[in-house]
Amino acid sequence: MRIGCQTLIIALVAVGAARAQSIGPEKKIIAFKGPSARGFDRQVEQLEAALPGIDGIAMYPTTGRPGALTEAIGRPFRKDPHRIEDFAEDIAHARSGLAKAKKYRHNFLMAYLTTGDAKKEVPDWFDKEFDAVINNWKVSAEYCARAGLKGIVFDDEVYYGTPLWNYRELEHAAGRTAEQYADQAFRRGAQIMAAINTVFPDIHILSLHGPSQTVGEPDYAVSYGLLRAFFDGLLSECTGGARIVDGHEMAYGYRAPVTYASARRVMKETMRDLSRVPRQYDKYGQAGYSFLIGRYGTLGFSEQFNSNYYTPGELAWSLHAALRHSDQYVWLYTPGCDLWGGASKGSIRIPQAYKDALVAARDPQPAVPLVRNLDAHAAPHPGSAKPPRKLGLPVPGFPQFVGYDEQQTFGDLWQSHTPLVELGHLWRFRIDPENIGLREGWYKPGVGERAWFWITDLVPWDNHGYRTYDGFGWYRQTFQAPQLPTGKRVQLAFGAVAHGAEVYINGALAGRHNMDGWAYTQGDPWGKRFLIDVTDHLQGGKQNHVAVRVVDYGPFGGGIWKPVKLIAHK
Repeated sequence: MRIGCQTLIIALVAVGAARAQSIGPEKKIIAFKGPSARGFDRQVEQLEAALPGIDGIAMYPTTGRPGALTEAIGRPFRKDPHRIEDFAEDIAHARSGLAKAKKYRHNFLMAYLTTGDAKKEVPDWFDKEFDAVINNWKVSAEYCARAGLKGIVFDDEVYYGTPLWNYRELEHAAGRTAEQYADQAFRRGAQIMAAINTVFPDIHILSLHGPSQTVGEPDYAVSYGLLRAFFDGLLSECTGGARIVDGHEMAYGYRAPVTYASARRVMKETMRDLSRVPRQYDKYGQAGYSFLIGRYGTLGFSEQFNSNYYTPGELAWSLHAALRHSDQYVWLYTPGCDLWGGASKGSIRIPQAYKDALVAARDPQPAVPLVRNLDAHAAPHPGSAKPPRKLGLPVPGFPQFVGYDEQQTFGDLWQSHTPLVELGHLWRFRIDPENIGLREGWYKPGVGERAWFWITDLVPWDNHGYRTYDGFGWYRQTFQAPQLPTGKRVQLAFGAVAHGAEVYINGALAGRHNMDGWAYTQGDPWGKRFLIDVTDHLQGGKQNHVAVRVVDYGPFGGGIWKPVKLIAHK
């Protein structure tokens, strides 16, 4: 998708009053993949001057000691035991840099699940070599304590080698159940934390994915299921000021407060309820977020701000929401965006406007953001009778939102139901970023629609110019109902709504679907048909008014994106 710098930025609603609160210094922004300890020592003053809007970095450890593996301390899952004495020089560099730092005072050691050598496997949970892993985590924690670091940023992704979190792919899966593997992963996590307690009981460990990667699935056999058990094992032995942080890497692309709030509910409630150690989870577990500045999906990162996923103003607004909903940490991932200089080819130096946005994110933000029209909405002004264009641009990178198959969506219904009428595909539409529609009665017949656009229900609202909007939106239309069959229940069948819907018929609430979910609700209800019983609210043979309040949790497509049919039980 090619978007020029002349892309129109429109305010679809007036900018509201600023939120009351600023973000205090207790909330921290951490840059993922900062310089080495040596580089931190040499350049910390320049780094702080170049990018004052963050609170610390996750640094790479290195060693020049003969016979010691470079970056070994950042690879705790290796089978060869590490020695703290190999890193004395590196620790001295980190301490020296910290003594000079005025802003970057909240720093971490960068550690990986992978070994640094694709030929070297991490041990299985049941292997005797796991004793080396326990030692290596202890040495890494001691490194942090001696160097004055807050703890470890743990990149738990399986880039290669043993898929340690995925039960079905592990060595002994044929002879052991997922529960047995989970028990062992829990035990290993507890052993690691017990060892850490002997050298750094106040450590903070930020796991980039965290247990929320399982999207609330209780089965340990799902992808990343054993990470949840390992996380619980760490929590089980926490004491003092220790914190184990769910870094929620899935937050790449989040924009709206409702998206962060729904993800926080999953981390603080759903995952807590699934935890083996719920009290420890409450006391020592934290909710954090990733935040992406740079290339995302089909969008690159350039000096043409309107072609980027976030403009500087959007970045400040969304990062403010991330900080507000986190317990303490938000970590930055910056593909294609060079924070300090010296990054890989293909990246650009972060523009000053984005540096300023990082600082401004702590300030009170407008209640309602400006919403960019990336696709140039076809309706020339609110209330225009001219329909939107028939074909919108697809949601970037998500072909699930493209195309529609009548038989696949509704075919099985006709065994038990009779189709009565298909609602028209044109709806009046209005975003509701302040969530005031309920209070102002937007669900009632007769509401003035001058400020409402036309939109279709065949593609997400993203395809009609609202690609940068997540949150609440409303659809309204009037349709002629046929005479209704006597004694039969009548329902509205929605082909799909992303992500949740609240349906009103003639001003009365008829039903709800996934309004308490989030972007990654189990079973992907955003892509599935659902039925709302309207028998008690519909007037047969007359004009009826339907209003649908939709919530889009982001970061993909939002809205009604498949047809709606009135049906009756046979």
